[in-house]
This record gives sequence, C-alpha cells and structure tokens, in this order.
Amino acid sequence: MAAPPRPRFYDLTTADGTPYHRIARMPEAGLVTSTVVQTCVRYAEAERCRFCAIQEALGVVPDGTLPVKRPDQLAEAVHAAVRLDGVRQVSLTTGTGAGPDRGARYLARCVRAIRAAIGPAVPVQVTCEPPADLAALGLLRAAGTTAIGLNVESLDDRLRRRWLPGKARVPLAQYEAAWEHGVRVFGRDHVSTCLLIGLGERPEDLIEGARRLVARGIHPFVVPLRPTPGTIAYRDGLTGPPPERVALITRAVDALLAAHGLAGGAGMPRRAAAVG
Repeated sequence: MAAPPRPRFYDLTTADGTPYHRIARMPEAGLVTSTVVQTCVRYAEAERCRFCAIQEALGVVPDGTLPVKRPDQLAEAVHAAVRLDGVRQVSLTTGTGAGPDRGARYLARCVRAIRAAIGPAVPVQVTCEPPADLAALGLLRAAGTTAIGLNVESLDDRLRRRWLPGKARVPLAQYEAAWEHGVRVFGRDHVSTCLLIGLGERPEDLIEGARRLVARGIHPFVVPLRPTPGTIAYRDGLTGPPPERVALITRAVDALLAAHGLAGGAGMPRRAAAVG
C-alpha cells in the first residue's frame, strides 16, 4: 500500500516562523489533530497512566512538536489544513493541567481562535479530563466546540488504581457528573468516553458498563490497548488483548449503539485507534 501524500500545509509556517507540522498533524485524510499542551501534571513515574507517552515526543528531534501550541498558531495551521488539504474535522486534546478546569479553559481559547479562522462549518471535537468546575464545559460549547471526549479508560476502580494511579484519584462520580452535564450541553451522541480492552476486565463487565453509558446518550469507544515504546506498559512487556476478545466486545457494543441510535454525532471521532 502506497504511503499517503504529505499534507500540503506541513510545508508552511506561521507568521512567527513556526512550521505548521510542529503545531498540528494530519493522521488521515480529512482529519487534523493537535495535542495543544503536550505535558501532564500526572507524568511522574508513580502517577502516570501506564499506557501514556504524551511527553515522549518532546525533545526527541529538534524540529518536533511544541510543548504548548498557542491559539493563534493553531488557528493558522488549521486554516491552512482546511484550505489546502480539504480537512473536514478537527480534534484537539491536552495533557492534564494543574487547575480545576483540567485544561478545558485553554482548549476553549484554542477552539475560539480556530472558529474565528475557519468559520462554523467544520466540526471541532476536544478531549480532556473531566473538569472539577463543570462550567468549563459550557465555555467549550460557547467557543464553538461540537463534541467532547471525557475518557475514563475503565469503569473498574481496582483496574483504575493499577493502570491510572494519578487519574484514579478523580472519582468515578466526577466522571458521571461531567458526562451527564456534557449531554445537557452538547447533546446525545456528542459526548464520548474511551473504554480500554486489555486492562484485565471481564468482557461481560465492560459490555455492561458500555450499556449503561449508551442508555444515557454517551458514546463509548472500546479500544484495544497495544502498548507502544515510551510507555510503562511497553517497558513491562504487556501484550495486546486477544483478537477474539476484541471482536466479542466490539460486536456487542456496536449492537448497543445501533439499538440506541448512536452513530457518532458531528465532530465525534469517526473511529477509535488502539491506545498505547
């Protein structure tokens, strides 16, 4: 299979001379993505999610990703991607910040700048930890965000403490409150969460958790964990889940989504990728 052509916007720079490819990436046709803050307060060894490598890209090459992308830089890069490469969807994520908004307010500033540059037509999805201050979700919506991902990874507190030691201190009740408020703000099928396959869950438990989410209008993406270099899980020799388990869970969750009419609203990811 031939490699996809290099996006045309990669060859341009911002007004301050920053190459666009250090600000945003185009992992597939029609989609531009950016991790607006490439650092996380939970990245110390004892706190880090064992499958996370968010900071590993920093300093690897001199011309690599920026630790923090400014709103004006993002607006320029995304505008160029829409104009030159036919981008039809924007997805922004962030490492967790120290403040109670968990980085949501900075994401709102970025979305507002992007909207000013590209207008209302292209969906913009963001992903962050549930903010302690739920008003931040309203700020994201007012800025022009179309859909939001609030990724829990597991609904089992035992597995959360093992795999996400820092993030596990955010109680599941806070996720529940954010999902519920998110559905009120963004609408059904415009709030998503990630449930990882391969943390040691029983398939029936994961499927039942997905059923409860779908019934409330929340779109669960079930994602196989395949550890990548730079993660603690990779260092520890973890392998991905068996294909038959992934197939069983995926078929069951797809059926739940279809039964409740959740097909992925505007701005929602078209598919979920393996995490690692």
